[in-house]
Parts: sequence; C-alpha cells; structure tokens
Amino acid sequence: MADWLLNEFHYEDFNELELLLTRRGKRIRLLLGGNGVVCDTASSAALRLGILTDLLGLSDAKVRSRFNSSEFSAFDLSSGEYHMYSSILGLGFGVDNSSVVLIDEPENSLHPQWQQEFMDSVFGISAQALEQGHLLVCTHSPLIVSAALDGSTIVDLTDEIPSVVVASFGASSDEVLLSQFGVGSSRNRVVVDTVQRAVSLVERGGFNNPEFEAMAPDLVSIRQALRSDDPLVDIINALLGEEGV
Repeated sequence: MADWLLNEFHYEDFNELELLLTRRGKRIRLLLGGNGVVCDTASSAALRLGILTDLLGLSDAKVRSRFNSSEFSAFDLSSGEYHMYSSILGLGFGVDNSSVVLIDEPENSLHPQWQQEFMDSVFGISAQALEQGHLLVCTHSPLIVSAALDGSTIVDLTDEIPSVVVASFGASSDEVLLSQFGVGSSRNRVVVDTVQRAVSLVERGGFNNPEFEAMAPDLVSIRQALRSDDPLVDIINALLGEEGV
C-alpha cells in the first residue's frame, strides 16, 4: 500500500495533506456536481490521499434536489436508498474510458423497482464513460439479469460447466427465472403460456401434432422447475404421458 501511494501521489500532495491536518477548524466543504469535485481549500489529490489513508473522513453529505433545491442528508436515507445513491455516485466519479467495473449483488437492500432503475443508471453512466471498458455484474436477481442490454453476455455458473448465452432485449423476469435460474411456478407467465399453447395444439391436432412434439423438451424443463405439488405438474404429465418423457 505504501509503495502504491508513493507512486500514485506527488510529494506536494503529502505536504498539502499535512497542512490540512494541522490547521484549526479541520472541516472541509466539498461540492460534487457536473464539473466533478470542487473544493476551495484543498486539491482533489490531497483529499483523495487523506481518504485513502483514513486520515480524512466523511462527517455528513448533503444532497440537493435539482428540481426544487431542497436539501437532505445522505445519512438520513434508508439502507437501500443509500446503497443505490452511493453506488451510482462512486461509479459516476470513479470510472474512465477503459475501466473494468465489478458490481457484486447490486440487488441487496434494493426494492424490485429500484433494481431495474439502478441498472438503467449504471448502463447510462457506462454508455458515456466506459466506451472501451467492461462491466461485470454478479447477481442472484432475475430482475437484474432481465435488465441486461441487448447483446450482453450472460454466464450461468450454477452448473459444473458454465453456460453462456447472449441477452435478448426485453426478456421478462419470468423468462429469466425459468431459463437462467431454473425456477418456475403456476404464476409464471412463461410457464402458463407454454402449457396453454401445448394444450391448444393437442386439442387442434392431437398428440402427434409436430408443433406439440417440438414443445416436449420445454414441457419437461418446466416440469423439472416446478414444485412436485404444483397443479400444473399433473397437466404436463397428462400432456407428456403418464410414464413421463
């Protein structure tokens, strides 16, 4: 750590930090806006050095609304709000054109609606500041996965051999739950639509209907994803035959 600090900062930055620590009234006011960090009493390099070495800390953070200029403390936010705000703020001020950004389980403490809004903000920042870089997101949330941009790579690590697919735009959380997480339920729109379509095909053309036969693997996958006591299991068994497929 010491060697890295010596390579990262100049001698003047260490001197400036020392002066900041020895002066009276050690409170420093920063303003973060569209032009970055603005401080009238210290350079951003000295402040960054102080924060990295734990010699400077954050006592309060006031957030001003751009709509009505009202202010509130970031420390008064809920855990989910603070997580979302601090993550977006850190991403916005911390990346450059060729950065590699790693985000681990962003769904923690976030309401389902916020999960999608958070990813929209992440993608918006990345589109402007991360043109040559990479964004890696590790998640257990189907809402986060379904927010992936068209053409993104989705890697499923649940099996011994990882599977890789390319995201298609607009995939619903139900589709992601079934295809990426192997979770289904009678309330899952994709599950219901698939079973209803299979029933309709059988009614129109019998069990030898080519379209129905092509759906058999999907029905097997859905049956495996459902709970054993789910009512749809009996329907799928009837479609596939009592002996199962």
